[in-house]
Amino acid sequence: QARADLRKSLSRLRASLPEEAKACLAADPGRVGLHPDVLEVDALRFARCAADGTPETLEHAAALYRGPFLDGLDADSEEEFEAWLLRQKQEATALAATE
Repeated sequence: QARADLRKSLSRLRASLPEEAKACLAADPGRVGLHPDVLEVDALRFARCAADGTPETLEHAAALYRGPFLDGLDADSEEEFEAWLLRQKQEATALAATE
């Protein structure tokens, strides 16, 4: 039942994505994931720009920064996820403060 539900959810997800975004979803019988080389993730772009440190990339990083990482996310999640989320928020805040 779980596999059938997952297949149905993935099918709905694919149908809802714009055509150019469909390539980012990867699924086979053993796993589901995203192709990171196809995605543009603002948090990763922010970190790269902040780390580069040139005036131009710092300006771009400042434009990308929108506040605490995943602020307002209300997920009924596991303790491990909450610990990861806290670390990510701290790292993003530290990068923003160095700009």
